[in-house]
Amino acid sequence: MEGLRIGLRSDPPEIYGWRVFALACSACFGAMIFGWDIGAIGGILTLPAFEKDYHLTAENSADLGSNIVSTLQAGCLVGSLAAYWFADKCP
Repeated sequence: MEGLRIGLRSDPPEIYGWRVFALACSACFGAMIFGWDIGAIGGILTLPAFEKDYHLTAENSADLGSNIVSTLQAGCLVGSLAAYWFADKCP
C-alpha cells in the first residue's frame, strides 16, 4: 500500500483537476448514448408494428437495416473528423 502512495505523490497535480473528470464523464456519456441508439434502432426494426406500418417484407427490412447501419457509420466518420478539427482549433 505504501508503494501506491509513493506513486501517487509523483503524479502531477494537473491530472486530478475538474477538466479530466469532465472529459471522462463526457466520454462515458457519449459511449452510453451510442450504445443506447444502436439498441433502440435494432429493437424498433424488429417490431411487428413497425414492419406493418411501413409495409416491410423480409427483404425490405434487411435493406432498411443495412441503410441505417451505413448511415450510422457515415455519421461516426463525419463526427470523428469534426472532432479532430475542433480539437486542433480550440485551446
